[in-house]
Amino acid sequence: MSEVVANVTTCLNEWDFKWIQIEDLEGILNQFKPEIYHPDDPRYNLFWQTVRSKCIEGIWYPQFGQYRYVPGRLGFYGNYCTIVETDKKTKARLKLKPSIRDIEWHIAYYYLEAQGFSGFEDDDEYSCNIKILNPDVYHISLEEKITLFNKKGFLKEFIHPRDYLFQLHDKPLGRPLYYNDAKNFVILGSRGGGKSYTAALMCILFELIFDGEKYYKPGDTRRELKAEIDLGSGRKDKSSELAEKIEASLDELALNPEFGVWGKPGDEEYEPCPFWKRMTGHISANNKDNPWRNTTPVKIKNEWKEIGTGSTLYHNVYSTNKRDGGQSGAGGRRNLIVYEEIGLMELFIEAWLSNTAVVKTDGEQFGVQWGIGTSGNIETLHDAMKIFTHPEDYNCLKFRYGEQDQCLFLPAYITDKRFKDKDGNTDIPKAIAFYQQEEKKASKSTDPKVLIRQRMNYPLKITDMWLSEGGSLMPIKEAEERERALIHDNTYQTLGTAIDMYWDSAAQYGVNYQIKTNGKPIYDFPIKAGDELGGEFMMYISPDKLKINGVIPNDAIIVLHDPYISDEMDKGGSLGAAYFIVNPKYEVYGLPGNDIAATYIGKNLDGIDRYNEILEMGVGLYGNPVRNLWYEANRGDRLRAYFLKKRKADLLCLRPQFEQGQFIYSRTVSQTGYIVGNSLAKISLIDALRDWLLEKKEINGIEYSNLERIPCIFTVRQIKSYNLKGNFDGVSALLGITLAIGEQNHRLMNKTKTVALQTIRNHINNRWKRYST
Repeated sequence: MSEVVANVTTCLNEWDFKWIQIEDLEGILNQFKPEIYHPDDPRYNLFWQTVRSKCIEGIWYPQFGQYRYVPGRLGFYGNYCTIVETDKKTKARLKLKPSIRDIEWHIAYYYLEAQGFSGFEDDDEYSCNIKILNPDVYHISLEEKITLFNKKGFLKEFIHPRDYLFQLHDKPLGRPLYYNDAKNFVILGSRGGGKSYTAALMCILFELIFDGEKYYKPGDTRRELKAEIDLGSGRKDKSSELAEKIEASLDELALNPEFGVWGKPGDEEYEPCPFWKRMTGHISANNKDNPWRNTTPVKIKNEWKEIGTGSTLYHNVYSTNKRDGGQSGAGGRRNLIVYEEIGLMELFIEAWLSNTAVVKTDGEQFGVQWGIGTSGNIETLHDAMKIFTHPEDYNCLKFRYGEQDQCLFLPAYITDKRFKDKDGNTDIPKAIAFYQQEEKKASKSTDPKVLIRQRMNYPLKITDMWLSEGGSLMPIKEAEERERALIHDNTYQTLGTAIDMYWDSAAQYGVNYQIKTNGKPIYDFPIKAGDELGGEFMMYISPDKLKINGVIPNDAIIVLHDPYISDEMDKGGSLGAAYFIVNPKYEVYGLPGNDIAATYIGKNLDGIDRYNEILEMGVGLYGNPVRNLWYEANRGDRLRAYFLKKRKADLLCLRPQFEQGQFIYSRTVSQTGYIVGNSLAKISLIDALRDWLLEKKEINGIEYSNLERIPCIFTVRQIKSYNLKGNFDGVSALLGITLAIGEQNHRLMNKTKTVALQTIRNHINNRWKRYST
């Protein structure tokens, strides 16, 4: 039991914010519940006007002896939306009203904060307007300025919008104010959290039906409000699923009597729910030329005109197959942009940055960009992870987890409805204990993928989301921290020097170089369409610093290389990746063992042979290390042929005899390169590489791991994103490091044993000679 308590504490300590508790959910939802009146009944218009006002402006409701503000979209979602779920007994798919759980409360409050919530109009003591902290800096209109001062003429006390929204209050405080700039919002988390339905219905459909209004003003003909919304994803099928949910739920408002529909279509007295809207155009993907819009063609005096609010949904696919795919949503202004399954969206950051101007006007953000993703559906890791872990850089709502600010994470123990009571509250300790037991069961499997999949699909910690099949074998969290350090002040751009090498017979090793001032190394991963792939030879440690008594030892550098196959720049999907690593055996001589001295990452514009020539020059520049160019044999035919042609086969590593379990004693071999056979052999190398990356040494009294000393951000990003399915050339090259070091150590040990045995033999022989004489 103590282990479970400790695990619960560990999970909860990751959050520095409290989870909401709700009382009398049924009573709250009843405030919005439709009543069925005949359309000619005088009560009909009055009722629907009242409910519309509640949906737009929200209500106050008693909670635990005080009052809680209830966002109107919660009442709308629980009473006027339709979702499809599977019945546990019959396994049939049923149309149901969605449940309002603690998750939906949190999302509704966070979305309100993202919209620019700045307090309540009847509060004479507190304001959430950020401008109150420094009123002299901002241009503040008279209307807004009035909300900053209390009745006595003093500035109100500032309170953070999130703290204020989640608080209970002694009395109702009126309608929300929206004077803060809008922010963006990203949610990643476990399956079953209802993120898609919440985004589709509680937000997108809500904004379309109520035209983006924040205050209900019936009869105000001066206002021509409309909502313009973008829905997008990297894959057409993902956003299309969400679009279908929106369209299906809207259709129910025209058909289902539970929503206040009177009669049936075709009846003389038929009347749909007053919230229903007639939409024209189409909701399918790439509909910019004919978007889904609230307009109806009407003939007035022999002239066709469009009537309706014009609230519109654009559906974009940010595809790498389209030219400028990341700019698919650019143009116009949007109240809301929703990205579905951001973990599968290769162009997420490009789209996000492109759309930054779309949610702004006059330099102020008024609209919200909202990204949602599911753990286990994070194949294109870099973009989703970067925004999630750097919320301020992308103007996102931030949440404190331990000592870090990140975007919103919904763990499995929060999303599982089996642990929620009738009011939607989660029994968090019980839920955590359950999932800890599930992890414990999975950890006992002989297949490591069972535990990986458990953590991927039902994450309990943020780092679980970055897993993939094989990804857990890489030190993801440590790679994330290294990336953060390299990004700080653009450090990664200052650690290396791009050089241009050339043959020079007067140079010590026949190669010389000059510094390139306009180098274009590859920093980003994953590679995107249109990225420059030529790359650079990057020097991080000068060859002069590796000399001992004026000479670079002929094994001071271990070169690890992953070749590429296709000469064409747009084919093959892979790059060449070469790493020049200082041999750790020379640490006793003061050399920086295991540090990266140089890299050559790219796909040479002049073809593979030119790449190999630059690699050859790099090997020469660093002392022509004998038998220390390590490469995977089954991918290295062009490399091997090149070095044979250049009569430099002695630079290629010999086939490992010890590290891959083939021999106990040294044998004469002529084959070069190492073999990665089955998947188990690859996993073994990955496991060994992980250990090497985490291996530490002391520098100036502080211990640093090999990973913490990697200067190349491209490599760090590959380590962070690694899985068994994708193209990870840098990691593939690094897999050879433990083979190289291990083989070297075995040979040294074997040599030591041979010398020792020979010494013993000589001693015995000498004694035998003395005895025989």
